[in-house]
Amino acid sequence: ERYTELLGNATGVLMKAGQIFSTLDTSLNGSLSPYARALTRLQTQSPPMDSSLARRVLEDDLNRCLGELFADFDDEPISSASIGQVHRAVLHDGRRVAVKIQYPGVAQAIRDDLANTELLATFLRVALSATGIDSQADLRGIAAEIADRISEELDYRNEAANIRAFDNLYRDHPFIRVPDLVDEASGDRVLTMTF
Repeated sequence: ERYTELLGNATGVLMKAGQIFSTLDTSLNGSLSPYARALTRLQTQSPPMDSSLARRVLEDDLNRCLGELFADFDDEPISSASIGQVHRAVLHDGRRVAVKIQYPGVAQAIRDDLANTELLATFLRVALSATGIDSQADLRGIAAEIADRISEELDYRNEAANIRAFDNLYRDHPFIRVPDLVDEASGDRVLTMTF
């Protein structure tokens, strides 16, 4: 509930858009570097949800209790970002896994905000004007593209399909390793893969 409040009024969308901007190469435009440094913090620094809430999201999404799924589950997240956090766990067969848990309500809050592409276009206009980059670009088109990419990030089933696709693509590669997806511990708001 606390995260839904925090993400209301487009905060979640703006964080995700900020994360996208933070990945831009700004070495050619020195005026953006203080902004880029600030935006880079959005990539990994978000407050983690309470461990009891994380457990409840996991159990509700997978319709199983935590002990049925994991031999060990670390309540302290190893990372938290704008839409979720990641925990270490151990499966009953001994495999160490990473468990990605989406904040409750975040997907709907962001989808609601993404429906207002004018808001995102306004954010882009402000961000671009701060950088000195020409803001005569098709901001609505850019906003729609960002909205599509953010929507993909919210879809853990899509991410699971991508993990499978990359696993098939690189299965026998000499040095690229793709984590194994753990289907029985993955759902709409939880994604579990080998660590």
